[in-house]
Amino acid sequence: MKVEIVCVGTELLLGDIINTNAPYLAKECADLGLDCYYQTVIGDNHDRLLNQVKQSINRSDIVIFTGGLGPTYDDITKETVAEALGETLVFDEKAYELIETYFNKRGRQIAASNRKQAYTFKNSHTIYNDVGTAPAHVVKREKITVVLLPGPPYEMKYNFEHKVKPILRADVDETIVSKSLYLINIGESDLETLIYDQMKSMVNPTIAPYAMDDGVKLRVTAKAKTKKDAYQMIEPVVASLTQQLHAYIYSIDEEKIENVVANRLNTHGCIIGMIDNITDGSVITRLKDGKCIFSASLINKDTSIYTSEEDVNAASIRFKEDYMNNHECDVLVMLSHCSINDANIAVSVSYKEHHMIQYLSINVREKQGRDIFRKRVGSQSFKVLLDFLNQFLEL
Repeated sequence: MKVEIVCVGTELLLGDIINTNAPYLAKECADLGLDCYYQTVIGDNHDRLLNQVKQSINRSDIVIFTGGLGPTYDDITKETVAEALGETLVFDEKAYELIETYFNKRGRQIAASNRKQAYTFKNSHTIYNDVGTAPAHVVKREKITVVLLPGPPYEMKYNFEHKVKPILRADVDETIVSKSLYLINIGESDLETLIYDQMKSMVNPTIAPYAMDDGVKLRVTAKAKTKKDAYQMIEPVVASLTQQLHAYIYSIDEEKIENVVANRLNTHGCIIGMIDNITDGSVITRLKDGKCIFSASLINKDTSIYTSEEDVNAASIRFKEDYMNNHECDVLVMLSHCSINDANIAVSVSYKEHHMIQYLSINVREKQGRDIFRKRVGSQSFKVLLDFLNQFLEL
């Protein structure tokens, strides 16, 4: 079934309020097995809203509106939907009594304008609002279901989760599930080249890449009667992609690579130490946010730019010995400046008798700024560390 989400409110168009309703509803609809084809934000203008309502109900099976159910003159969603459906709203005594009770409990006088919130559709589900004043509505007609929800996110989520979702669930017999593979050191276009044939040939499940700041998310999505069936459809696809793209994948369903590293270290009770001569401590902060067990962190202890692998190796051994003599840790990471071939970053990792140095070339455009550079250094360094741990840390 095709779903459309229409969020009403001039404040959304002006950027005064961030539209969190649409992504929430899109995810909830996917969980119900509903395909969201369109999302629209439109202002509180009668003619434009009326045209939008007519277009939406003609091209979708379910249209979900948020906003425009308040008591003021510019709250026109309900009235405009009724006009598009050719219907007249009727006064709901119970709805009005509940609105009065809402105000009385708060020691406030109900305004005359609140009366308009008590009007509803004939032969529909009027959903009395337990956490606000504006009722929600589910209007089912021959070929269309229209849902009207309050705009405030808490009210919208509460009413959808507790009242609307069960109504919609009764009308669908499929569900949609996804798994996400997170990759680094490869761009979206290069990834698409590698998996183009799979992407084009697959209908259910589907494969879709999405660019992130410092990597790519590859989402595998399936639709089936039950979640169990859908996951069974996904698993062989994920397994095949993991084998094909293992050099780039750092996680399945965990977006933050620092959390993956932290979990790997914490599982083995490893204490990590870090010498960060590159990112002014931001890489350390990210690992601490991942709840790593940290030893001492040293920042900008060495500003040298090494021009040979021998110099990098000698410096990493020297700093390792000095660090280990003064601090307790199991895994030590050092980030250093270098200028060796195309590389400008050296990442050295030590664990027991194991030692590895990997060179990275990380450059950003001037407009992207220092923060993007630090983030990419951190993420690519975490991938080096994660590969090292997977190779040498006892399973």
